[in-house]
Amino acid sequence: MSTALQVRAGLDFHAVGRASFSLDVNLEFGPCVTAILGPSGSGKSTLLGVVAGRYREVRGHVALGKMTFVDDSRRVFLAPSRRRVGYVFQKPLLFPHLTVLENVAFGIRRHLPGRRERQALEWLGRVGVVDLAARHPTTLSGGEQQRVALARALAAEPRLVLLDEPTAALDLQSRSEMLEVTRSAQGESGVPFLYVCHSPSEATRIGDRAVVLSDGRVAQQGTPLEVLSAPGSLAVARTGGFENVLPARVLEQREEEGVTLVEAEGVRLEMGYHRLPVGAELDVALRAEDIIVALEPVRGTSARNVLECRVRRIRKEKGRAELEVTLPAPLLVSVTSVTVRELRIKEGSRVFLLIKARAIHPLEAPF
Repeated sequence: MSTALQVRAGLDFHAVGRASFSLDVNLEFGPCVTAILGPSGSGKSTLLGVVAGRYREVRGHVALGKMTFVDDSRRVFLAPSRRRVGYVFQKPLLFPHLTVLENVAFGIRRHLPGRRERQALEWLGRVGVVDLAARHPTTLSGGEQQRVALARALAAEPRLVLLDEPTAALDLQSRSEMLEVTRSAQGESGVPFLYVCHSPSEATRIGDRAVVLSDGRVAQQGTPLEVLSAPGSLAVARTGGFENVLPARVLEQREEEGVTLVEAEGVRLEMGYHRLPVGAELDVALRAEDIIVALEPVRGTSARNVLECRVRRIRKEKGRAELEVTLPAPLLVSVTSVTVRELRIKEGSRVFLLIKARAIHPLEAPF
């Protein structure tokens, strides 16, 4: 029967020449894929290390069901080798002198050799690379190697699986395939998967749950859609890809219309209604891709905000263009390169921004 992983733990680092870091979390992970996000240095990999048994200095309690990994009050510390935790790293870390089959079978210690090979082949089949069993890792693509690494982790019958940015070094196609394979593997194994990533889209695609860490603390958790579409703090907004964050003040509440009027950097904006007192100060967040650009003021649209501005700078990359505009507050707008060309937008051009009220999110929870 599947069991939940409970982590109520703290850990302090005081390294010479480095700023001190403290991890302090209270989390529960069910038998699903939990995406763990946050900026570099937020504690994502440290959290995995606490679960895997990398650190003996952990305070608190870490347990998987009835099995206790750490309990400092009773001086309990279960050795990493006894926790049966599968680990998939950013790099596959396969043995180059062993075949794919031998790599996967290497970690299986609970069965006789014949059974080990059958189990290894079974998981190679489940991740879609059984035809590579006789080859060596150096002859495989990056995506194939990561699939083998996942099969190796799962063939050992782990109680839970930790994945630390396993798609970071993969191309777009391989990354997409790895995400599908990982979701399917979790369903077949029925154990908790803790999946560290930086990409909001990746977290939304693979995660049943999402946890955002910031400075070693839990900034927000819930479903990926709840967390990344409605951030409650600046840390979560930045993690969720909200490029624009502006200080604002509530001017007026129009509850019947479902609108809250705010002033942000001298610009009046209508956002979806929130129960905030008039005069309250807050930050509001807006994704660059949620802004539509027009050459003339548009009437008869669902966008509650139509703002005139000037384009200060244009940056182009791989079919996309980022416009830096002034309201007078600086704002980033993401469009396609085709849009820039067809609308003949240049630096200094006057444009109008169309922004839906629901695209503007209040960051009510200070962090």
